[in-house]
Amino acid sequence: MNDLNLRVAALKLCAHPKRLSEMRGSLVPIPSKWQDSQCNYVLQFVAATSCTEQISVVKQLFEKPEAFAFLSDVLFVSPLKHSLRGQLTKLFSNQETGKRANTTHTKEALLSVLCESLRHLSEIIDQPDVPIDLLNDVFVSIGACLHNFSYGREALSKEIHCFIPMVPRALDRFWKSISEANEDLSPTRRNEFYLFIQNLLRFHVNFLVDFKLLLKPEKCQDLRLIDKLAESVARHVDTPWDVRSIAGLSIGHNARFFSEFDDYLTKCKNLTAAEDLPIKSASLLVLQKTDYAEHGEQALDIIKGMLELVKTAGNVTNLLVYMSKHLYTYSKSLSAIHLTDRPLIMYDLILATLLRFSLEHIVSTVESIRHMSANILLQVLQLSKATGQQSIINQVYATFERQRMPTNAVCLMLQQLVETMGTKAVLLNCGSILDKIFPTYLGADDNVNTLYKCMMIAAHKEFEFRDWYNVWCVGLLNQAHPVNDRLPAIERLLKVAVQLDHNVLALMIKHRGLPFSSKLVAMLMARSNGQNRQVKSLMLEYTEQINQAIIGVDDNTRLMALSFVVETPRQSEPYTQFEMDAILSYVENNANSPSAHLRQIGRGLLQKSIKRLDLNLAQQLREKGGTAAGLPDDHKLIKFVNKLMYTLMLNLFPTANYGRRWLSMHLMQDCIEMMERLRLTWLTKLPSQTVTYLFHCLGDSYEHNKALAAQILRMMQLQAHQQPDEMLRLLVSLRPPDSVTAAYQLQVYCQAKDVLVEVPQPEQLPINEPRYFAVLHWLLQHLRLGINQAQGDLTMAAKTNPLYGLLFASRHLLQQLELTKLAEEQLWREYIDQLLSLCMLVSELMLPVVGSDSPEGHLPATQAEFQDETAVKVEEQVEVKVEGETETENDAEADAESNPDMDTLSITPQLVLLCAWRSIKEVSLILGELVELAPLQQEHSHNYLLSKQQVADIGEHFLVLLSEIKHRGAFEQAYVGFTLLCRRFWQSNEPALNQLPPIWLDDAMQLVAGHVEGKEICPTRRSAGVPYMLQALICTELKLGTHNTFSKSMSLLLDVCERREPGPAAAIARSHALNIMRALFRCSELSELVGEFIGRGVKCSLESLDAIEWAERNCATLLLSGLMVRIFGVERARNDVGQLHLRNRMTGRIFFTRYPQLFDYFHGCLRQAAIAKRLGKSSGGQTVQMEAMLQLLTRLYPSPLEGTENTLNLSEFVPFLQKICCVHDNMTRQRASQVLANFMIPTLANKNIRRILLRLKMMNCRHNNLYRPGIRQKKMAPYTRDLNGLHGHLLQLLELYRLVRWQDVRLINMTLHVLSISVLKIYIQDIYLFNAVLNVLTAILLDAKDAKDIESNHLNSLEIICLLDHKMIYERCAKYAISPKFCIVFSLHLHRLTNRPETIMEHMLAVLVRPTYLPETLKQFTVDLWLYMLFQLANHSSKTRGLVDAYEVKNFQFDPDVVSYCKALGGRLHSLVVHLLRESEEVIQYVFNMANQIVEEPKRRPGLGCGVYTLLALMGRLDLTIRELLERRDCGIEPGLALCITRQVMAEGLREPEQQVLWMPLIEYALDIGAPTQKPYLRFKAAQLVDRLTVHIQQLLATGDVQIIGNYMRLVLQLLVDESELVRNYMAEMISSCLNCYIENQQRPRLMPVFSMLPTAAEKFFLQRLLENLQEHSENSSFVIGIFNIIVEPFVSTELLDNRITSEDNAIQITDVCDEAEVVFDKQDPNVYCEGFRVASKVAKHFRTAFPNNTELISALDALEKWSSYSGFGDESIPPPATT
Repeated sequence: MNDLNLRVAALKLCAHPKRLSEMRGSLVPIPSKWQDSQCNYVLQFVAATSCTEQISVVKQLFEKPEAFAFLSDVLFVSPLKHSLRGQLTKLFSNQETGKRANTTHTKEALLSVLCESLRHLSEIIDQPDVPIDLLNDVFVSIGACLHNFSYGREALSKEIHCFIPMVPRALDRFWKSISEANEDLSPTRRNEFYLFIQNLLRFHVNFLVDFKLLLKPEKCQDLRLIDKLAESVARHVDTPWDVRSIAGLSIGHNARFFSEFDDYLTKCKNLTAAEDLPIKSASLLVLQKTDYAEHGEQALDIIKGMLELVKTAGNVTNLLVYMSKHLYTYSKSLSAIHLTDRPLIMYDLILATLLRFSLEHIVSTVESIRHMSANILLQVLQLSKATGQQSIINQVYATFERQRMPTNAVCLMLQQLVETMGTKAVLLNCGSILDKIFPTYLGADDNVNTLYKCMMIAAHKEFEFRDWYNVWCVGLLNQAHPVNDRLPAIERLLKVAVQLDHNVLALMIKHRGLPFSSKLVAMLMARSNGQNRQVKSLMLEYTEQINQAIIGVDDNTRLMALSFVVETPRQSEPYTQFEMDAILSYVENNANSPSAHLRQIGRGLLQKSIKRLDLNLAQQLREKGGTAAGLPDDHKLIKFVNKLMYTLMLNLFPTANYGRRWLSMHLMQDCIEMMERLRLTWLTKLPSQTVTYLFHCLGDSYEHNKALAAQILRMMQLQAHQQPDEMLRLLVSLRPPDSVTAAYQLQVYCQAKDVLVEVPQPEQLPINEPRYFAVLHWLLQHLRLGINQAQGDLTMAAKTNPLYGLLFASRHLLQQLELTKLAEEQLWREYIDQLLSLCMLVSELMLPVVGSDSPEGHLPATQAEFQDETAVKVEEQVEVKVEGETETENDAEADAESNPDMDTLSITPQLVLLCAWRSIKEVSLILGELVELAPLQQEHSHNYLLSKQQVADIGEHFLVLLSEIKHRGAFEQAYVGFTLLCRRFWQSNEPALNQLPPIWLDDAMQLVAGHVEGKEICPTRRSAGVPYMLQALICTELKLGTHNTFSKSMSLLLDVCERREPGPAAAIARSHALNIMRALFRCSELSELVGEFIGRGVKCSLESLDAIEWAERNCATLLLSGLMVRIFGVERARNDVGQLHLRNRMTGRIFFTRYPQLFDYFHGCLRQAAIAKRLGKSSGGQTVQMEAMLQLLTRLYPSPLEGTENTLNLSEFVPFLQKICCVHDNMTRQRASQVLANFMIPTLANKNIRRILLRLKMMNCRHNNLYRPGIRQKKMAPYTRDLNGLHGHLLQLLELYRLVRWQDVRLINMTLHVLSISVLKIYIQDIYLFNAVLNVLTAILLDAKDAKDIESNHLNSLEIICLLDHKMIYERCAKYAISPKFCIVFSLHLHRLTNRPETIMEHMLAVLVRPTYLPETLKQFTVDLWLYMLFQLANHSSKTRGLVDAYEVKNFQFDPDVVSYCKALGGRLHSLVVHLLRESEEVIQYVFNMANQIVEEPKRRPGLGCGVYTLLALMGRLDLTIRELLERRDCGIEPGLALCITRQVMAEGLREPEQQVLWMPLIEYALDIGAPTQKPYLRFKAAQLVDRLTVHIQQLLATGDVQIIGNYMRLVLQLLVDESELVRNYMAEMISSCLNCYIENQQRPRLMPVFSMLPTAAEKFFLQRLLENLQEHSENSSFVIGIFNIIVEPFVSTELLDNRITSEDNAIQITDVCDEAEVVFDKQDPNVYCEGFRVASKVAKHFRTAFPNNTELISALDALEKWSSYSGFGDESIPPPATT
């Protein structure tokens, strides 16, 4: 079935274009004949309330023969594809009658009632006043009898004569509804009439084909009337192409039916008008295979005539879409035709004609045309091969050899050839494929990749293996180069090759130069393809490479290497020592990965390794007798698991980042579960720091890590050492993270095996969970004390006991318990009662704060003795974070620093609000979770925790909270609790519970509608919690599988908005309705359910934008914003020119198919705005509404199928948009111009350009005075009075030109001529119009490569524009706040067309350098222009190679005009101009003068300095020394200064002795710009500077200076752990590839690693190599320790170094550390990647290894390891350092 048939089938699904979901979910109505019937079976059907019940009733009624007639009528009134119709069709079939042997359910009986129903339908539609919609419904319903309904088909064949006379009458009525309609007929309704015609004509064609043997022409003369009507339909140009096509088919089938086919073909052959194309083309589909012997020549003439009409019509997209699909359908009908002699020749000519069409349009940019043409080509090739027509195939080969097609079209064409002829034949005739296409595009073009894959697979069946491998596999291997963007695509093709043949892998692996990642890809594919033995042998050969890949910098290769090690065909594959070492190496070097994506994949692979280890250990245990004692400690698997757990546990050191802790604790948990399952000893194998580190993790900033730590501590079952007083101090802390930490400590305390210090015990303890009960009871006592204090003075309570910590801890502990068991004991029921009572008291206390009109500034009245306590100095700011919200580690660590001294806190409204809203939050969650999980009295009459009254009170309490709270954080959490309650109520089987949500919803909706007196909703804060209340009530019903509540609520809300009642009360009701709808439209749970209401929602929001009340307008804006996201998706990144991402746009066809009612609405609004413009009427409100509408329309663009299947075309809006483009509002004009261009096709755009030019010509003729530079002018008359209109036309011209470009050279020259005259007349009158004209001219010149297509007189006119007084232009631009850049850009492009670099350079000097009146904006433009030009050639110039890279351009926000100008220059001209730029003394002096001015006045030009100094660095003529540059470091000119300094270091070098004094200033400068607080790009520049300094590392080491060497090593390590991956990897690459070379000063380093390492691995290599070269100082303790101290300063806290205790005998004083402001890594504020103690520990370890005999160093390191032990140096548990 082709696409046309698929669309028609989709349309036949329903009588009207309504949504299938609505149709399928609605009840089937009672047939009109049975409306008043009192029969039992009718009443039984009427009583059904759902589709499911109706189906059940129908099944019962089918057992009653007297109900057959009723069921038959019900079948025909049921919509197509409705479940009830499907059931009835099944019942009226042989399948059901065959099951019954009785005489009642016979085929004759069923056919009789079906015939009777059909006759009744014919009587209904035979009436003259039958509704037109009913008429269509009947024909759609009876037409369905012809498809998959044998009984219906047979019954229709008997009654078809009843409908034949009505077909032409119905068609006439449908057509007149369109052709004779007035302007009031909406576009959507007109489109429905077209669909009615299509359904009717489809029915006509189907019954003529199906019943041709039953029908007699003499009895069907009424069908002749269809021809004239169908011709009118087919010839009407506004009719959709699908309807025109079926109309043509109707004419053809009529002609064959009435035996007039010969005359019909002759008539079609002679049709030459464009509107006759559907009739002409339909004749081909009416042809039968036997007709070609007689009518083959006529068929050929018809095809040629069709193609000639298409060629005459031009490049009309929808016509080509129709024609390509039509010819594809026709080409499929040409198979299996056997002809000879002349008919065969005609047949071959038909194939040749189709071939020409397919080859001509396979290059189309429209995907549907391109692929349909490819399908036609495939059909033609297959038919030609079948008939032996090699000449046609040779034409395709010749087309390829001419090489005039784009690459994607060539690939598509060759794929069809390969599929038909095979690879061998294609290579024989198209030999350049392997020589030109694949070497150039393979891996870079998806089309070429697809062709390669297709040919390789086909060739594998045709060639011998060796030949196939040499051609296809070796070709791939030669293209596989490391560090190449093409490599991933080539590796995918390698996988296909390995999959095709098992012999490929062995040969592929031996290929020299193949990247190891490609080898891994091949081996992984081979392993999954069953070649495990071969892969296993290869693993031994590539052991070293796999180890290198696991610590390599490439993420993909690293994960593949781990996958190769871990994943095996057999999960229980025994581990080798290599595999275990590789896994440990991965964990060590990758645990702190900052990428969440890589962490998740790595964790998944490591979990597989643990699962495999589990199976290995289980196998070993079975072999040893099944006991754990059977495996000794030195068994390799036991050693591996112990070492893995040891490493994972030590990964939890105090400064470990989130990623390391997350991965380590997850894997640790998996390992412990495995060991417990296998009953192996594990607890004693853990390091001594385990408990300390895990307790430290309970204070992690991320709750997820707290939970993991608590779970592991529970598994360990140790004694709890927590002190209740200390936990209580954290619980009453003002900082929420402290209370969360205390809650998890309490969890560990309750789950411990025993405790060191008991909490105060209650008088009685329950049997179930007594320790939990004691702790909860203890918390309850302190909560009661806090409430008592809050009742007396809330402000003081907020300071000393803010309650929310105790509430959170209570909730957290209750989550750990099974509430069903607790309900069995009275003590627990009493506790729940007391907790609920206190929660209600807390809400009562806090509600006045969060419910006040301004919660942020509300301060309750206090007691008299505290009224003077308001002047206390604020020493700490409490940062409020919503729990569950994602925190950065910066925020998390900042939270970890708090001053526990409560006396320093001031009593502020913010403090009270924090206490109030977080307490409300905890109360809401406690209540919600209790209702969700606890046994209720309504469901459990005896053992329950919540009584009926308590449940009712909780429900009412939530309603109060959500209706009265005005603080967002509070009502959002109340919504969460209310959602839990509603979900429990909806799902309950007790009517007392499941009837409450609908009641609450009805009450809320009445309140929103304003029908409840005495109650109001918060008029501000987006209706506060009411939208959340309704969202909870509606969304929780979805779990039941129904959405009646949602549909009912949306309908009511939309009705409130659509009534548009006057008055403030109605406006408030609409505002609330808009806010609620916004919440519902944004709700992800409702997903596609909101789709049917989106159209009405958009209309309501647009209407409310014109409202009187500001509040309503604001709510409408928010709703429209939410709808835009719902319709077009979340905003994605725009492209370089600011255009929307394609996924944030939609074709008009799809948009208006989804929301058809919006077409009429937009059509009406745009027409009204156009009429208002014509009458000169417009208002601000209309402007806002229009702007919003245009914002939405901007996201639509025409579909290639527009006009094919419906009439809801975007072109309908064009006439109105043309008038709106001239309104008074500038933004509306611009937006309307963009929309107008989006909605036009190129042909129509050309017509409109000519129309605008004609208008400008007329203005030029009326305005004879022409401004000429240098000539004194008389007073000039106004060019036009309608300036807005002229500006709108110029904007249209700009947008329309961007659509058509230089397709019509004559039209462009005409445009240049008209505009060059107009601009000189506009110049004096209006600067805005002058700007608009030059923008159009600039856009035209931008696309011109040279001036050969522009007439010389036009060029002369354009040059006159450049001679205008620029100073006056700049002054007028400054007066009206317009950037004068447009004038410069125009002149630059004009002189670019000369293609003479000297002319271009001279013009730049004339307009950008020499004028003294140049504005600051143009100076910035000048610097940007030159800088971008130099950047583009940076890597190709010896003066700047290695200084900057082309990809660094993105870090400079260059003007788009600069970018477009440089691209237009082209490569050769660009390089020549840059050469002149570098050699120009005038330019160099100009830049140098600006550089000096910026240093003298740095604050005057804050944004210019960076560009100027970057320009100095790239010009190659820098006259400043390194010392002079360093003196300018405080002038705010970074990163330009960094580039200059790097440039001078490269140029001067640091080899001379007198230059050694620069080492320390340079390193200090690099430390400054490489600090974590600097921007990433500046830190990258620091890394580049370090790279240039490392070239002279021999001189650096030779200095023997502690400060120089220590700070250099510190700088390198600091950059290796930088937050930016770019910086880290750059430094790692330098160390991996260059360090040995620099140290040993040789061209080919002998110890250089041959791979790029991870930064963590590069740290080890760097320290090892540097310390090896410092061995001559090994005995100098002060030197070694001094270097060590300098290195570790930024990585450890001040307190650590200050408190370190050294050996008493050899005490060495540590050097003063940097200021606390410089200690950043310990706080982890600017760098969440660096782990200070890990780096310090690694440095200490390497120093210990490098200088083992230096006793003073060893003593100092021993003291440091007590604090920063990462690798487990000490034997005792090491407490984490105290936070400062």
